[in-house]
Amino acid sequence: MRNLLEKLRLKNKDESTEEEYFSKIDYNVVNEDALNTKTAVTVIVPVYNAEKYLSQTIDSVVVQHIGFQNVTLILVDDASTDRSKQIMREYAQLYPNIVAIFLEENTGTPAFPRNLGIYLANSSYVLFLDADDWLSRQGLKTLYDLMEKTGVNYAAGKTMKVESKRQKIVAPYTSCADREGVSPFSIRHMFYHLGPPSRMVKLDLLRQHKIFFPEMKFAEDKQFFIDVLSVAGKISTTTKTIYYVNRREDNVSLTTKTNVLEKMDTNLTVLRHVLDKNLPVEQEKMIVNRLIEFDCIARLFDRKHFIKSKNKSAYYSKLKKAIKIFKGYRRSYELEDILIKPLAQAYFRLFMQKEYDQLVELAKWSKSNEEATFMMKDGTLYCKTSLENTAFSWLKVLLHVETKDVSMHGGNIHISLDPEKSVAKGLETIQFASRAAPDTVYLDGECVSDNKGLQMILKKEKIELLPEGGYVMYAIYNGYEKTMLKKVDEKKVEWIANGKKYQFYQTINGNLSLKIIAEK
Repeated sequence: MRNLLEKLRLKNKDESTEEEYFSKIDYNVVNEDALNTKTAVTVIVPVYNAEKYLSQTIDSVVVQHIGFQNVTLILVDDASTDRSKQIMREYAQLYPNIVAIFLEENTGTPAFPRNLGIYLANSSYVLFLDADDWLSRQGLKTLYDLMEKTGVNYAAGKTMKVESKRQKIVAPYTSCADREGVSPFSIRHMFYHLGPPSRMVKLDLLRQHKIFFPEMKFAEDKQFFIDVLSVAGKISTTTKTIYYVNRREDNVSLTTKTNVLEKMDTNLTVLRHVLDKNLPVEQEKMIVNRLIEFDCIARLFDRKHFIKSKNKSAYYSKLKKAIKIFKGYRRSYELEDILIKPLAQAYFRLFMQKEYDQLVELAKWSKSNEEATFMMKDGTLYCKTSLENTAFSWLKVLLHVETKDVSMHGGNIHISLDPEKSVAKGLETIQFASRAAPDTVYLDGECVSDNKGLQMILKKEKIELLPEGGYVMYAIYNGYEKTMLKKVDEKKVEWIANGKKYQFYQTINGNLSLKIIAEK
């Protein structure tokens, strides 16, 4: 296997061939013969002290509907000190297509284990799985069939984050629609949340472009998937659930222990990497937007850890470095021009004006639970901040809906919206998200503006098809952006059909929700 790539050079290692790079650490392989058989998919799992969940992770691959005989599972142990190695050996004895690799020294990052998996893989496609997460049973088959059907280099699906008391969809823009053969740059937030979950990549693409994970403590997956999406051409996406991310309270991962200021140094490295690529300007702007607006502004300032910090100058220093790096490339656009969210624009302008006290005050207001005050001016909705008598006393609101009334008219449910407190631009439909199964969502309704005002009209017959249970209701903008519907009164709207009671009501938090229960 090593001879296949012997003459290719590893990205960012000009003086070393891949053979030399992958020989820098000694390792032992169990079931090495499995690498001589080409399979449909290789699943690559970096392992480090993962004994608590590793069996669950492996089992989720073994039971895949694609047929485990069509899969090679490569487990790469990064010198664990718990029972992870023993678990890997036990599974390798049971299944000849589980390749267990044991590094003789710890590398300190999942990059090398993943890269070794890419290097040794012998399949059409690869998928990365963390050792404490798991796949849905149809996950591999769903992505494999989609890639085979559409002939793309990359496919992605729905990721669910599993917490101790709830589950929620991660990166909904990826899985909000079934797309076949589209540009990744046609999906506005595609470069947000660039971790391994729910992504399948054609192995030949990685080898052709010599794409590997950079050896960084943080953000290595971000840079990797930026590189992948930059050359992937067309991609496909599915609304089906592929991957479950483990964020339970008893799972203390590196992610939960990471210091945001430590992460920023690697984010700056990724920023340089992206600017060095000299991508077409509109493509570059999409990626730089994520690195600046999300990583350097939202994650730095719009967080409680910033408010509590006694060393705020360290936060300011990181953004200052990012701006300096960007300016050094002399681009034709300014950073302020690519910021989308009004709050991020305000943080940035206050920072540039060195109004640090106002910046902190804005952060406190953003993270407070105070009831918001809205104002509609010239068709644009604004929210009042705590920065009175400044240029940032009012910030533009992009997503917000408040209802005036919910009523039944024949076969329809009419949700009348308050035109003085609702954003109509981009409003498309209503999403019903099951409280019991958060990865199950239903869409219904259309936005209508007529002589009765702004309304969302839902069809009763569609609502009556929903299973029993409770549903969180969201207003959907631009395909996937969402906000809860505020309900201003406690009036209930209900009816009985098919032996069930359907009820729209106000939650304890003042939102509009739906409950369906069996009629006694």
